[in-house]
Amino acid sequence: MKSGSELPPGHMTWFDELPARVPRIDMHPSGLLCRHDQLCAACGNQKAIYRMDIGIFEPCGACHQRGWRLKRPRKLVPQWLLNALEAQGEG
Repeated sequence: MKSGSELPPGHMTWFDELPARVPRIDMHPSGLLCRHDQLCAACGNQKAIYRMDIGIFEPCGACHQRGWRLKRPRKLVPQWLLNALEAQGEG
């Protein structure tokens, strides 16, 4: 792999952070409806679906029909192992 000095200017590598964008969410006074400006993470063309009950954005309806879903990433170390190691260190 090339070092940072050998890459062309403006080239992003996997460890570079993308600029954060905070979506604008306008809630109706009743709390039953909202409007947002977040685009779908799968296609980037249509608006995402905002799940107000858990506060996350899901892919748009068209991408959802094509099979796009949110998936929780797998952890490198299972939580039960971390808890066991922590408990061992305390005792």
